[in-house]
Amino acid sequence: MYVAIEPTVKCRPEAFGGLAFIPSRAMVVELNKPAYRTVNFIAQNGVTMDETILGQYSVNAREDIRRFIQNLVHSSVLKQCKSKNESSCKSQVSFGVESTMQNTISGQKRYSKFLSAPIFAWWDITKACNFHCKQCYSNSGKASKNELTTKEVFSVIEQFAENKIFYIYFLGGEPLMRKDFFQILDKCREHGVTTMMSTNGWFVDQNIAKQLYETGIQIVRVSIDGATAKTHDEIRGMQGSFEKALQALEILKKADIPNVGVSPTLLVDNYLEVDKIIDLALSYDVDEVQVVQLCSTGRGKNLNALDLEQFKKARQLVKQSLESHPKNHITATEGILRKQCERCVSNRTAMPSFIGCPGGRSCMAINEIGNVSPCILYRKYAGSFRKSTFQEIWHNSPLFDSMREVKEGCQDCTYADACAGECPVATETTSETDKKMFAHNIAGQNINSNGCNNHIGGHLCFTRF
Repeated sequence: MYVAIEPTVKCRPEAFGGLAFIPSRAMVVELNKPAYRTVNFIAQNGVTMDETILGQYSVNAREDIRRFIQNLVHSSVLKQCKSKNESSCKSQVSFGVESTMQNTISGQKRYSKFLSAPIFAWWDITKACNFHCKQCYSNSGKASKNELTTKEVFSVIEQFAENKIFYIYFLGGEPLMRKDFFQILDKCREHGVTTMMSTNGWFVDQNIAKQLYETGIQIVRVSIDGATAKTHDEIRGMQGSFEKALQALEILKKADIPNVGVSPTLLVDNYLEVDKIIDLALSYDVDEVQVVQLCSTGRGKNLNALDLEQFKKARQLVKQSLESHPKNHITATEGILRKQCERCVSNRTAMPSFIGCPGGRSCMAINEIGNVSPCILYRKYAGSFRKSTFQEIWHNSPLFDSMREVKEGCQDCTYADACAGECPVATETTSETDKKMFAHNIAGQNINSNGCNNHIGGHLCFTRF
């Protein structure tokens, strides 16, 4: 069997080994040092026979390496080829040397794991929006007077490319209301930064869809918050928005956008419809559905979140949808569905590679005037691209430093080097009793293996941050 790196895959080194990013799935695979060296070997040698790769290892390790290669083929990092000269297997992947960055100890401080640069950034590219959604986390409506200029946006994109930040998730406001949005997407493509976006769908016609396709955007998510026009239009504050959103799905699919998705927000108004929203989305042949929780910022802070019983019911409906559509890509943000790391930790079967709040560790957010925060939910600022470079913000921000530092009371936890604790927004509203219960419940005992940190064969856990 011949293998090669999938042509669109992007990789970068980290202290623990490296990361491989699959743009078509917006998925990141974490590679430990032996795994990264193996993938690097394939990248340097082009289309490679698997026996040549196995020859780099001892006889005892070869079966593990063989399974590892098969896993990477399954995950779309590697591609099987019929011959060494197969044109579809030619790769443009660039690799750096292994990073020497160490981020667990610095002076007298101890840090949980964080990356040399974020995997991605949320970017509220404008505050302009033609809707008035009741749950809007950014309180969008009118454009801000001092939004980043095209030149300033381009500068940030160039810095992202230089630091191998894999992708940007453009949000708003409504991104399509920014006049230079297609220039921005083109700039990202020119510099090899993958793009995705969320839209309310109102402005999507055949011409817009064609332009989106030509920019190389990988994922377009249309926000649909109801299974009926009555529910959706009331939440979105715009009559006719439901039909426009459904029409947008049809147009985007016909335009061959690689990944068209739907992203409903769980609200008191619609949680009993979440399974029907998923069914509706899948009836339009979407590639993914991601259910998200209410962000209690912007206008969202004026809404009541689901109570425990409502949340349990919503989770039950989402699980039923997963069971009814096992072949479809249905996901949910943290808390709605359990992730693999959480299962392994709960079962005491593995040491997770990366858990806890990812803000300032593997991701960041930018608003329309260039201010940087850990995520779109936690609106404390770590810096500004109008005053500082990416490197200065990511490595020198006091806010990011404090978020990465192992917290008081966590030093003796088995997971301290991998976990930064729970979401700081939740922490601000959580009682001291519940905080102590979190530490008690998460504390590691009797871990049977090092799980995804050490295994590169059958036990490999592909981590999606």
